[in-house]
Formats: sequence, structure tokens, C-alpha cells
Amino acid sequence: ANAGRAQIRAAQATLVASREGVTDATNNVRSAQAGIASAREAVAEAEAGINVARQAVTGAQAAANSARNAVQVAAADVSAARARATQSSSDVERAQRLFEGSAIPRAQLEAAQEAAKTAQAQLAAAQQRQAAASSDVERADAAVSTAQSGVTQANARRNQTQAALAQAIVLEKNANDAVRVAQSKVNQSAAGVHQAQENYAALLAGITQQRARIAG
Repeated sequence: ANAGRAQIRAAQATLVASREGVTDATNNVRSAQAGIASAREAVAEAEAGINVARQAVTGAQAAANSARNAVQVAAADVSAARARATQSSSDVERAQRLFEGSAIPRAQLEAAQEAAKTAQAQLAAAQQRQAAASSDVERADAAVSTAQSGVTQANARRNQTQAALAQAIVLEKNANDAVRVAQSKVNQSAAGVHQAQENYAALLAGITQQRARIAG
């Protein structure tokens, strides 16, 4: 009888442990599902980051194109200003000869000289604008490179989050498998308890029969 009761207690302890295993496995499933939800959010954020980075590239490229157009305009302005400066220098030389030959008054010579100075100043200003426009192109190209690097980094983050999501899905599958295994152990343990109880009942019945025969 003592052995039978011990067998029941052992079977019941196994059943309790098996049920705890189901609880632990179920908690692992919930944790894995939470991990999947978090990973999916991270993937969505990474996708949004890629879109933002691509928009930055588009904006930077547009700025670079605008800067290049400005360089072309500035170059045309320099060419025109240089032509005016060259012409005004020639006008000064001609006016100087005419003045020396008393063909024109000093005021006309001075007017030509003043026009030449103005043309030279305009040429210098145009060259400064051209240099500034070229610097803008360099900065715009650097911004394009930075934006493209941002796209590369955003893609890398998306790949990492997708890998994390795949891993979380595997963890959920493993956790569900563990729940099924744990539930199977519960069923086996419950059957063990039932069997131990039947064995104990049979043992008691046998003892009762033996006592009846002895008494009879």
C-alpha cells in the first residue's frame, strides 16, 4: 500500500512538473509573439527610413543640378564681362591715341577710362560669382554622396530588422513546438497518475480479498 501511494505521489509530482513546463512554454510563445510584433515595427520603421533617405538623395541631386546650371550661367556672365572688359580696354587705347592727336577732349578719354574700370569690376564680380557657384556644386555633390550613404545605411538597417523578424518567427515556431511537447508530457503524466491510482485501487482490492479469505 505504501508503495502504491508513493507511486501515485511520484506520478502526481511528474504531472505538476509537466504542467509547469506547459506554462513556461506558453510564456515563451507569448514572448516570441511580442518579439515578432516588435521586429515588424522595426522593419516598418526601417522601410520608412529608406523612403526618407531616398527623398534626401532626390533633393540633393536636384540641388546639385541647380548648382551646375548656376555655374553655366556664371560662366556665360564671365565670358560676356571679359568681352566687355577687352572692348573697353581697346576703347581706352583708341581714345588715348585720339586724345594725344587732339581729336577728342580729355573728358571723352576719361569717360572711356571710367568705362574700362567699370568693365573690369564687372568682370571681377562675375568671376567671383562663378567661383561661388563652383563651390556650391562641390557642396551639393558632397550632399548627394552623404544622402546616398544614408540610403545604404537605411538598407542595412532594414536587412538587420528583417533578419531579426525571421529569427523571431523561428523562435515562435520553436516555442509552439515546445508547447506541444510539454502538453504531450502532461497527457502522459496524467495517464501515469491514472494508472498509479488504478494500481493502488487494485492493490487495496487484493488486500481486502486476502483479509476476507483469512477471516473466512
